Amino acid sequence: MAIVKVGVMTDPPVEADYTNLIGHLQASTNQMNGLKNILKQVDTSHIPTLSQGSYISIGGVLYIVGVEDYVISGSVVTGYNYVKIAISGELLIASWVRDVSSYVWNSVYGYYSDGTNMILPYRVSYITGYVVSFYNPLLPGLTKNDSPTFAGLSIQGFKSVIVVGGSILSSFNLPVVSFGGVTADTTTGNLITSNDLVFSIHDKITSAILSSFNMPKVYNAIAFDPITSNLVVSRYSKTIDVYNGASSSRVSSFVLPYNYSTSFGIVIDPNTGNLIASSPDDNRIHVYNKLSNSELSSFVSPSGSVRNGLAINTNNGNLIVCNGSDYYIQDGISATNLSSFSIVGISDVNDIAYSGTNLISSDETNDKIYIHANTLIFEEE
Repeated sequence: MAIVKVGVMTDPPVEADYTNLIGHLQASTNQMNGLKNILKQVDTSHIPTLSQGSYISIGGVLYIVGVEDYVISGSVVTGYNYVKIAISGELLIASWVRDVSSYVWNSVYGYYSDGTNMILPYRVSYITGYVVSFYNPLLPGLTKNDSPTFAGLSIQGFKSVIVVGGSILSSFNLPVVSFGGVTADTTTGNLITSNDLVFSIHDKITSAILSSFNMPKVYNAIAFDPITSNLVVSRYSKTIDVYNGASSSRVSSFVLPYNYSTSFGIVIDPNTGNLIASSPDDNRIHVYNKLSNSELSSFVSPSGSVRNGLAINTNNGNLIVCNGSDYYIQDGISATNLSSFSIVGISDVNDIAYSGTNLISSDETNDKIYIHANTLIFEEE
């Protein structure tokens, strides 16, 4: 198990350069179908390895992962993890790191570097034994199921930022909606909606329904747990029910400590696994320890009153709070508000979700699902 150097051509040329040239041509051929993902076993039960036969270029020198998959040294910890590549003689050493604050973009070689080492363009989010997401931090939104965006790219002193915007990209009709919830299954990219007792799994973010099933209760908000792939749902009796995947098989249930007497939103933080719930009775956002009623913290709702949906922008971890047709973007999971916007034409949002690329709203008055548009802006660095 090693990451070995692909031969370097010399000047003047020698006989061995022919073999070295073939090695470089083979590397180029293997990349012809686009950038190749070199992480292997990217799922919710394995720690990724570097795939045998993959190429890594550092300092203008090409290396190949040798005769077997490369097990990255060290261990992942809860939160974001990155892969550091270091040169060791004729070999490369790959190891897990958390802190990449000292790495800056090297425009000559096209990677993040601290002057000696490089960071591979992947980020692994880990919690309680599960790899819950991975993507290229240069292209936020690039996951196993999502299309890439271009937030975070730097162009001549300006950094591009994707803003979850206050306009509608598209919409589609649903049957008459009562207590309609919406969430996105981040493992498949499919939308999940609720209409009274009927839950429907959509073909991606479209009106096409792949399957439906009946629930024993009417739920007003639903959330997808990216760690367990279970559905988490809320109902008026301040009860949270957890279902085995997208099914009607309930695996657990618990009651929240506050009097959630009217409609309230829920979301699962993909980075911590914590349940976040909005309480219209005390106008606060409450954070609970994983899927439990053990409260960790709370803060005042940015809208002063919140009875509708919650979502988390998985690209930056910012909480999105909705109240009617008003939306608030928070700084992470905190009381600090970054921005807000209102949508003309949406009158009564019951629930919201974030698909990995777009904000989704369920409007029970208009019986519609709305897909919000994103805006690409450039900010001075």
